[in-house]
Amino acid sequence: MGYGKGHGIPGIDKQGRSGHLMSTDGGTLFVDEFATLSHDLQVIFLSVLEHRTIEKIGGDPFTPDVRCIFATNVDIDIAVAEGTLRRDLVDRIGIKIRIPSLRERRGDVLMLAKHFAKEQGFTDRCLIALLRYE
Repeated sequence: MGYGKGHGIPGIDKQGRSGHLMSTDGGTLFVDEFATLSHDLQVIFLSVLEHRTIEKIGGDPFTPDVRCIFATNVDIDIAVAEGTLRRDLVDRIGIKIRIPSLRERRGDVLMLAKHFAKEQGFTDRCLIALLRYE
């Protein structure tokens, strides 16, 4: 979140510091593994998505102009049911795109193997092993 000049916290730079949301103002912030964020951070992101002002410690209120992209490998519905992820945050994020694991899209294995190992070269035996691997 960052903090302003008047934060009053001993041992921290008195000039203040920009947080990620302030630094990304006018851009895009990628939030990886958002399902593991603390409830406090989930509330902050919920406020940002609802276009509310953020109250920084010791600073003026700030309304960031930022696009947030959230990603997680956790099943979102299960996380909401368990109470680790806020339903209202998930609803505000809006669009969910599920990318199936490679075991569910066998056709991509060869394409990815060839892309990432162009210089190495794969034998036919190696490619068959990749396709059989769970």
